[in-house]
Amino acid sequence: MSRQFQKLDLSFVDSIVHTAVHAYPGQGQSEAHQQHIKEWATNSIVNWPWQDLFGIVEEGELLASLCLFTMDFNVRGCILTAGGIGSVQTALLHRKRGVAYDMIQSALRHYRAHGVSLVTLYPFRAGFYRKMGFGYGAEVRQYQVSPKDFPHGETAGSVRELTGTNADRQATIDCYDEFFRRTHGMSARLDRSLGDVFAPDKVVMGYEEEGVLKGYLVLAFVCQHALKSDLKLVELVHHTPDALKAFSAFLHRQMDQFEKIIIETQDDTLQFMLEDIARHTYDTFASRYVETCSIGLGLMYRVVDVAGMFRAVENQPFDVTDVTLKLDILDDFLPENSGTTIVKFENGRAMLVSDGPWDVEVSMDVASFSSLWMGAVDLRSLLRLGLATVSALDWVPVLQRLFRTDTKPMCWGHF
Repeated sequence: MSRQFQKLDLSFVDSIVHTAVHAYPGQGQSEAHQQHIKEWATNSIVNWPWQDLFGIVEEGELLASLCLFTMDFNVRGCILTAGGIGSVQTALLHRKRGVAYDMIQSALRHYRAHGVSLVTLYPFRAGFYRKMGFGYGAEVRQYQVSPKDFPHGETAGSVRELTGTNADRQATIDCYDEFFRRTHGMSARLDRSLGDVFAPDKVVMGYEEEGVLKGYLVLAFVCQHALKSDLKLVELVHHTPDALKAFSAFLHRQMDQFEKIIIETQDDTLQFMLEDIARHTYDTFASRYVETCSIGLGLMYRVVDVAGMFRAVENQPFDVTDVTLKLDILDDFLPENSGTTIVKFENGRAMLVSDGPWDVEVSMDVASFSSLWMGAVDLRSLLRLGLATVSALDWVPVLQRLFRTDTKPMCWGHF
């Protein structure tokens, strides 16, 4: 019997648990942890409509599994349906047999068949997924600064603790939804009850103006010693400069109790508001450079249907003069996505055309295109690095504007 990619039912839960503790031993192997995985898998199959478990099955045996999420995603100001891949795991006996390759390829085809053009994931190994056509997203920076490095001043509104009442939860989800709608790269909140926000190990502060929540701050305690702790900034949403100033003043006032504020952010401009961003470590540069942060990779992005992506944003204005673009994408991992797409831009709107004359041709692989489309890298950089080619250099300024996004993608949704 050949391998089958299929949706999993409750009969596979024990196999999912068994594979998970071997695939991610660092997360724990205790009975309590295994029970947690079992509850998660059961809820994924029965209770949580935003995610499904799929796997590769051969003669009734589960060789590998993953979780497929379906979510709303802000892409260049358009709210699209996107896919998310998580909890990828392969049984020990079936490693290096092409099982994960087949499973990811099948997952991408599943999304494409259901009209989804963009798929995202958090990589466990970036190079593994880049070979499958996933492009790098925005960097995540971790700063560790003193509370006194946050500016403090007066603002029009006030900060109060949000306690998780129904009113607080609704105000918080409304605040998040507004941020999601105006932020490129953000995903809609899957857990609308905000169970991951109003959790026992977190504290939530809100900023209000005239009774309306204009921002919120989620914090977690990082305890190093009974008398030595840090604060980790888990989530920061703000709609006005005053909201950010108010949170900054709040964090400044914590200097007597907490040694450091740990910030993990995709906003590469946040550093400009801090008094001192130095880490005060000297491990990396034996020179004049001051160490400021650690940098990691967040989401990776994958366009699985190039033509479908342009159809999805046909009502979104582009900053471009009239031009007809011939786009050649190489996609070895998903051959049906490889080939030529001709897009006519007229009055800033994109329209697919089947043939006819074109003004300029651009070629690249799907990983580079996915990063370009999401605004993680610009076209000039791809050309300079030899990752893209263009038929006429005179068109580069126009194409640079066409693909440009106002900001790099920002997303902290976990899946």
